[in-house]
Amino acid sequence: MHTGNNNNIQRIGLSTVRHAYPSSVPGVSDDWFAEHMLPEGAHNHALDWTVMFLNRDKTALDEDWPAYFDCDEPAGSAEKGRSSAGGIDAVGDKSYEPRLARGGEGEGEGEEGRSFLHCINLVRKQDDPTVRRGAVVKAMCICSRYNYIEVFRPMLMIALEQYYQRQVPEVLESLFEALNSAHLAGAPRPTPWERALMRRGVADKHMGTVPVEHLAATWTYMMSFKYCGGTVQASIPLYAFPDETLSPSVTLLVNLFGQNVMAIYNAVLTGRRVIFVGYNHAAGDVCKIVLAACALVSPPIQGILHRAYPYASLSDLSFLETTSYVAGVTNPMFETHPEWWDVLCQLDLPNGSGTVITTEEMFSDGGGGLHRVKSGGVGGSMTNTNGEDKSKTGGKDAGLFFQGDANFATKLLAGVKGGKGESWARCEFHDYTQGLVDLVLDQHAGLHERLTSLSLDKTMIANEGRLRRLRISAGISERGVDPWARCRGPGGGAAACGRGVELRNCIRRIQLEKFVGEEVAAKAFELLSECLDTEAELQVLLGLLPESKRGAGLLALGLLSRSASTRRSTVVLFKKLESFESTRPAVLCMNDFFKLALSRQAQELESAPPETATSASAAGSAVVGLGGGGVPKRRSIRA
Repeated sequence: MHTGNNNNIQRIGLSTVRHAYPSSVPGVSDDWFAEHMLPEGAHNHALDWTVMFLNRDKTALDEDWPAYFDCDEPAGSAEKGRSSAGGIDAVGDKSYEPRLARGGEGEGEGEEGRSFLHCINLVRKQDDPTVRRGAVVKAMCICSRYNYIEVFRPMLMIALEQYYQRQVPEVLESLFEALNSAHLAGAPRPTPWERALMRRGVADKHMGTVPVEHLAATWTYMMSFKYCGGTVQASIPLYAFPDETLSPSVTLLVNLFGQNVMAIYNAVLTGRRVIFVGYNHAAGDVCKIVLAACALVSPPIQGILHRAYPYASLSDLSFLETTSYVAGVTNPMFETHPEWWDVLCQLDLPNGSGTVITTEEMFSDGGGGLHRVKSGGVGGSMTNTNGEDKSKTGGKDAGLFFQGDANFATKLLAGVKGGKGESWARCEFHDYTQGLVDLVLDQHAGLHERLTSLSLDKTMIANEGRLRRLRISAGISERGVDPWARCRGPGGGAAACGRGVELRNCIRRIQLEKFVGEEVAAKAFELLSECLDTEAELQVLLGLLPESKRGAGLLALGLLSRSASTRRSTVVLFKKLESFESTRPAVLCMNDFFKLALSRQAQELESAPPETATSASAAGSAVVGLGGGGVPKRRSIRA
């Protein structure tokens, strides 16, 4: 927040906006804020908070991930402050503002109200026996283009306390100035692929030479705010994607709904209308659940916050006009209107449980299924109102449950119950969602028609309905079949050879085929080693190799091939990965067996007589600095 119009701070009392600084949010009336800043039942809670999103038809900052979604920005457009090799650069110009990644005409940076806004609203009750209801309720809201609005919470609490003492606009002005005094010019700006690598630790400089966990807990940027005579420290997560805000808890959702969390997952994934009802719950608790539901599919699915309504009420039902949404409410009246939702999730946070019902179940049960929904919770079964296993009914498209969901849910529940934690659960959902997105891209590429294995065909048939709705709701286009499209430039590599689609097909073939022929493998590894040169291109490669699918270890299988050319190409590829700081940890993360195989094959390649080198190996060795490049002899490798 560097420009005067980034933040808009609102204060409301008696359902009336009293002050706004520096001005009202363009396009949003004060009456709208008056209705939304005081949630229903606010007088029942000493402290509460809500989240709002504005300008939903606009673009969020850096919302250019991933490349397989339709967008207006041309592929390969370079962003200011980012190195051409894709590394993280610090921006030295303090006047620099990160621009809108897909800004249309008139959507220049710094233009108030022109971008997607994230708003955090704090509500506080102060007892006062002299007023009606015996308490005074006030709220204060901060709106920002940035998604890390949780860092504003401490200062927001201080400001609201001050406003109770002095109800003057100067309180808002001082908060606004304090927030905007902290420049982000020196903050690193990781690319989307770098953020993806942070998730698995392979770009994390703070985790040592051999990262043990593939997490990004330490990838943060510290900021200091001078406010009220003191200093407030804030930690900004650099690994967060545009749709991630307020650190949502996926494990909380899993603990509440058990295996039935997959019904919520598929509803959000395929663009259904989902409503969470938390009767007598704090609005902040309901908001937290809605954001957690969005986190089930983000970041593989982009723009989920544009259809998220963390807190909604009967005073504004405009969200019902949209075809897809994830909303949270506290009024039980929503339960009695099944025409408003496709999936209803009832919350019972005090007892740590939740229930899920779909309109199909409700009407098939004669309209009486609402009060007979099976409870969730860890260890809960994937059942409907009649006690049937949803994963085994309904053929290849069983409503909101699909083949494979039961196995995934069982693994997920076991991990959460075993204490694996939030980061692990988020990673599991990320890889599961990315796997479905990959299936859609495989359809665009016609990959299933060229594979000898029937496993991909069977998977696509089993998920036919889900993939069809996913393609429509998420806007996945065939442009995403080339993950390297945004790496194109004069530097060569995947861009110069123009074979990004073929490269992706090679990787997918290695991932999906149980047995890959020597000729096919040799061609695949040769293509990977020849076309991928720059750090950015290698980052994209690692982004396509999640740890749940053995990570870089999948490519290390080429070191064990009977083909000398395949082993040579694999060594060349791994030497390139080792040559960059951001990709080197991916090699270090492999098990000792593969690392020993790589070391031995590299030594043989370097010690081979120069006269035996082929032209292909010589070209490869020139890139990675290997001498000679002769054909290594076949030898046994022991761990």
